[in-house]
Amino acid sequence: MSTLRTGLTSFVAGEIIPNGRRVKLDSATPTANTVLLAGATDDDIGVSTMDVSSVAVGYPVPVMLRAQPGSAFICACDAIAVNAVAYKAAGG
Repeated sequence: MSTLRTGLTSFVAGEIIPNGRRVKLDSATPTANTVLLAGATDDDIGVSTMDVSSVAVGYPVPVMLRAQPGSAFICACDAIAVNAVAYKAAGG
Protein backbone atom coordinates (compact mmCIF):
# COMPACT_ATOMS: atom_id res chain seq x y z
CA MET A 1 0.00 0.00 0.00
CA SER A 2 1.33 3.43 -0.87
CA THR A 3 0.56 6.84 0.56
CA LEU A 4 0.27 10.22 -1.07
CA ARG A 5 2.14 12.73 1.07
CA THR A 6 1.15 16.32 0.38
CA GLY A 7 0.70 19.19 2.76
CA LEU A 8 3.22 18.11 5.39
CA THR A 9 3.78 20.81 8.00
CA SER A 10 6.58 20.78 10.56
CA PHE A 11 5.88 21.19 14.28
CA VAL A 12 7.99 20.71 17.44
CA ALA A 13 7.47 17.60 19.59
CA GLY A 14 6.32 18.47 23.13
CA GLU A 15 6.64 14.80 24.11
CA ILE A 16 7.85 11.62 22.39
CA ILE A 17 5.71 11.32 19.25
CA PRO A 18 5.52 7.88 17.59
CA ASN A 19 4.96 7.61 13.85
CA GLY A 20 1.36 7.37 12.62
CA ARG A 21 -0.29 8.94 15.67
CA ARG A 22 -2.88 11.69 15.89
CA VAL A 23 -1.46 14.95 17.27
CA LYS A 24 -2.93 18.15 18.68
CA LEU A 25 -1.51 21.60 19.29
CA ASP A 26 -0.21 22.13 22.83
CA SER A 27 -2.63 24.60 24.42
CA ALA A 28 0.04 25.70 26.93
CA THR A 29 2.33 26.95 24.12
CA PRO A 30 0.06 27.76 21.14
CA THR A 31 2.53 30.17 19.53
CA ALA A 32 5.46 27.73 19.68
CA ASN A 33 3.90 25.23 17.21
CA THR A 34 4.34 22.42 19.75
CA VAL A 35 2.35 19.21 19.30
CA LEU A 36 1.34 16.48 21.75
CA LEU A 37 -0.40 13.13 21.29
CA ALA A 38 -4.16 13.59 20.95
CA GLY A 39 -6.47 11.84 23.39
CA ALA A 40 -9.75 10.12 22.55
CA THR A 41 -11.78 13.30 23.12
CA ASP A 42 -9.23 15.79 21.72
CA ASP A 43 -9.57 17.52 18.38
CA ASP A 44 -6.47 16.53 16.43
CA ILE A 45 -4.80 18.62 13.73
CA GLY A 46 -3.38 15.67 11.81
CA VAL A 47 -1.16 12.59 11.88
CA SER A 48 2.58 12.37 12.57
CA THR A 49 4.24 11.22 9.36
CA MET A 50 7.95 10.47 9.47
CA ASP A 51 10.52 7.99 8.24
CA VAL A 52 11.58 6.94 11.77
CA SER A 53 9.66 5.15 14.53
CA SER A 54 9.41 8.16 16.85
CA VAL A 55 10.66 11.70 17.49
CA ALA A 56 12.10 12.97 20.78
CA VAL A 57 11.01 16.10 22.66
CA GLY A 58 12.15 19.30 20.97
CA TYR A 59 12.72 17.79 17.52
CA PRO A 60 10.71 18.59 14.38
CA VAL A 61 7.66 16.44 13.65
CA PRO A 62 6.22 16.36 10.12
CA VAL A 63 2.42 16.32 10.36
CA MET A 64 -0.07 15.45 7.64
CA LEU A 65 -2.78 18.00 8.36
CA ARG A 66 -6.41 16.83 8.33
CA ALA A 67 -7.39 19.56 5.89
CA GLN A 68 -4.77 18.56 3.29
CA PRO A 69 -5.40 16.08 0.48
CA GLY A 70 -3.60 12.75 0.47
CA SER A 71 -3.34 9.68 2.66
CA ALA A 72 -1.26 8.59 5.65
CA PHE A 73 -0.58 5.44 7.64
CA ILE A 74 -2.22 5.56 11.06
CA CYS A 75 -1.36 3.34 14.02
CA ALA A 76 -4.33 1.33 15.35
CA CYS A 77 -4.56 0.39 19.03
CA ASP A 78 -6.26 -2.94 18.24
CA ALA A 79 -7.14 -5.16 15.30
CA ILE A 80 -9.69 -3.72 12.88
CA ALA A 81 -12.04 -6.14 11.10
CA VAL A 82 -12.95 -5.64 7.46
CA ASN A 83 -15.82 -3.15 7.05
CA ALA A 84 -15.70 -2.27 10.76
CA VAL A 85 -16.04 1.33 11.94
CA ALA A 86 -12.84 2.66 13.56
CA TYR A 87 -12.90 5.32 16.26
CA LYS A 88 -10.12 7.46 17.67
CA ALA A 89 -8.49 6.29 20.90
CA ALA A 90 -6.33 7.75 23.66
CA GLY A 91 -2.58 8.09 23.15
CA GLY A 92 -2.77 9.38 19.58
